[in-house]
Amino acid sequence: MDMTSDGESPSVDPRRRRGALALGIALGIVVFSLVIGAQLAGVLSGWPLITLGVLAALAVPSSREVSRRVFYVGCIALGWATLVWWLPLPVPGVSRLGVVVAATLAVLVTMTVARRIDLRTLVPRFRLADALVIAAGAFTAWMVAPLFAVVNGEAGLRVLRLGWDYAAHFNMTEMIRRTGSLVELASPGPFGTWAFSDYPKGFHAVAASVMDALVGPAISTHGAELVGFVHATALVAIAAVTVVTAGLVSLPQLRRRPLLAGLLVALVTLALTCGPGGGDLLHFGFPNFLLATAQLACVPLVVIPMSRIGPVAPLLALSGILVGVAHNWALLLAIAFAGIVPILLPLRRHRWPASTAGWIRLGGVVGATLVGGVAAWSMLTGSGVDEALGGRLLVDGGFVGGSLSEILLPPIIAIVGSVTLAWVAVRRAEHRRGFVVRASAQGLVPITGLMLLVWVAVLHLTQTDGLGYYFYKLAAGVQLTSVVLVAALIGVLVPLARTGSRRRAVLAAAGVAVAALLATSSGVVNVTSEALAIRRPPGLEARAAWLRILGSPDRRTEADVRTDASADEILLAARAVTGDAPHFWVPARLDGSTAPRLSNQWLLALTGQWSVSSDRIIIGLWGDDPARSERPRNQEAAIQLIEEAEPEAVIVVPPEARDRMRDDASSTDDRIVSW
Repeated sequence: MDMTSDGESPSVDPRRRRGALALGIALGIVVFSLVIGAQLAGVLSGWPLITLGVLAALAVPSSREVSRRVFYVGCIALGWATLVWWLPLPVPGVSRLGVVVAATLAVLVTMTVARRIDLRTLVPRFRLADALVIAAGAFTAWMVAPLFAVVNGEAGLRVLRLGWDYAAHFNMTEMIRRTGSLVELASPGPFGTWAFSDYPKGFHAVAASVMDALVGPAISTHGAELVGFVHATALVAIAAVTVVTAGLVSLPQLRRRPLLAGLLVALVTLALTCGPGGGDLLHFGFPNFLLATAQLACVPLVVIPMSRIGPVAPLLALSGILVGVAHNWALLLAIAFAGIVPILLPLRRHRWPASTAGWIRLGGVVGATLVGGVAAWSMLTGSGVDEALGGRLLVDGGFVGGSLSEILLPPIIAIVGSVTLAWVAVRRAEHRRGFVVRASAQGLVPITGLMLLVWVAVLHLTQTDGLGYYFYKLAAGVQLTSVVLVAALIGVLVPLARTGSRRRAVLAAAGVAVAALLATSSGVVNVTSEALAIRRPPGLEARAAWLRILGSPDRRTEADVRTDASADEILLAARAVTGDAPHFWVPARLDGSTAPRLSNQWLLALTGQWSVSSDRIIIGLWGDDPARSERPRNQEAAIQLIEEAEPEAVIVVPPEARDRMRDDASSTDDRIVSW
């Protein structure tokens, strides 16, 4: 039975139906056992497992159109990845992805043999416009191709150190793999409460699932884990852009117009990979925000063509989007809810489920979504609602986004487009067509986004020195989501204008809007309050930086200059961690900078020792709050302060420092180690 249908399957002979069902279940169990057995035998893992997973996902009959199928399955998989990590997996040697693939194939076999699914529906229908999705995925893969060229831990660490936040994201992904469960992260570990236990981990669950296949379910060497994380991050970025463009292409109005669809897909792809707000996200360490923004942008693409509220596939896609946004960057949920409101339009009874079973399915999806949202909320508010909603928004940071002009242009065009669409619909009596009403009502998305931005701006301007981290980060989400919405609105608006003069006016306005967004959202034109300037798109700058690192492994990068130790030193220091006591890194060069904080964070992340207490110690020594003159200026002073804060601490130092301390007759501390 098609997941997009809300009806019942045709009646057949009950005895034949029971026999077919029994046979289907038996064959499904066999298929599940074979796939699991192949993983235990080491035959099915890595890229072959990922490829099989993609093929199995494409076989799920959520839609007849391949782009819509990619879109639905992508929204569900990327959003609900946290589900597979809530509890430990009882079978060692099998990856989470492998279990999901085995279960998917088993269900498909069971349903096909039981005649609940027509065999022909397993193969989706391809159209010319579907090639655009492949092109968008291929372009994104080219943009992040340097990440796939990372083959050792040192190169991986050098790439990741370009973004400060990558230490935290790597740590959260590793802790999911180490504990085997998100639930376990809520409990104190051997070093006390885990760091980031109150941080939602949607991206990290997806990355951990991919690493389960690429690296293996068991924790490997530090280098292998770094390489696996880098590759997983690149794959998530490709998946995010592919899902968004698949949703755009699958709009019925664009599916029949590949030339128009091609222009709009190019706009969306460039905005997410090259332009300000999108092109910098992977470079500077915000992969979870890229995923959250992509998921938010998918809301209108589900709602606009949703003629009925009942089919399971779009409901599950919306559920995955909401849960994914909540577990990646929950502030964007307010905008997501605004985008879901138009699902109620037009207010007609026939759009709702017509049977009790349909209402049960709807209630089940809503209930599951609430559970996923509550899980994210409980993490965020673990230390209190006031801190979650107020204190977090005032955190300082180093987000790199677009100028205010670049930020405001897409939502303003989106609002104008939604108003124009509503006007055209009323003038031509198109308001009777549900998708037109829902599309024009999507103006609530940029309006809500701008209102939220104003609120955050007031909060920052009244309590800090100016607009800060969370304002520009939220602004990037509003900007990128509005670009996707503009593409969707143009796809609906252009086909409505059929008469000569009106069509020319609509095409001219749409052309100007697309040209303006292509120039700015691609990053080619830098728009500021002072002037316009041509520049190299930020995404291409990021790609060039990765290539420089990989092409010249001995060349010192900006990240190396900012830090107190090279990537290979940090990896060597991590190998020196052999005991259960908390370890800290003290470099040979201490100049009062905050560099040792990041090096210690990487040491703790690589060794699974990043706890709240250890984080508090390194922030107390090398955080932003202590003045530069108050930070330790020599190793002896740093070691003394660490030992005072944590008497059981083991200090990792470079070999020459350890040798010097051994030669010092006054130094008998055996808790100072090196490699």
